[in-house]
Amino acid sequence: MSNREASIDGRIIKLQPNGYYVGTGGLALDLKIGQRVVVFELGEEILDPDSGESLGRLEEVKSTLITHHVQAKLVQLRADDGADSHVGKVLSAVMADINAGHRGRRATPVQVGDFFRALPPD
Repeated sequence: MSNREASIDGRIIKLQPNGYYVGTGGLALDLKIGQRVVVFELGEEILDPDSGESLGRLEEVKSTLITHHVQAKLVQLRADDGADSHVGKVLSAVMADINAGHRGRRATPVQVGDFFRALPPD
């Protein structure tokens, strides 16, 4: 497992009928109410063409969510007003877009098993 994969904060574990999502982590991950998280799925493993060394797996961004309620080991997440702004991009591109203010469209919906990571404050 690469250092990047080791830093994954949590996973989506339930989709609520009210449109909210339940994720692992909560206070155990130092999440705060109103904090933005990026939701992604792991894509293909990328190898260095010269050395053959694994550079890690692409992180295909699905959405951005906001923490709504934080418990000891759980977090409830809701859609972000700009939730579709980074869909289909790798995380490094998302970070660049956050600073540039770009918008996009959701390629695939958030599903149980997707990963999430807290984003730095704007």
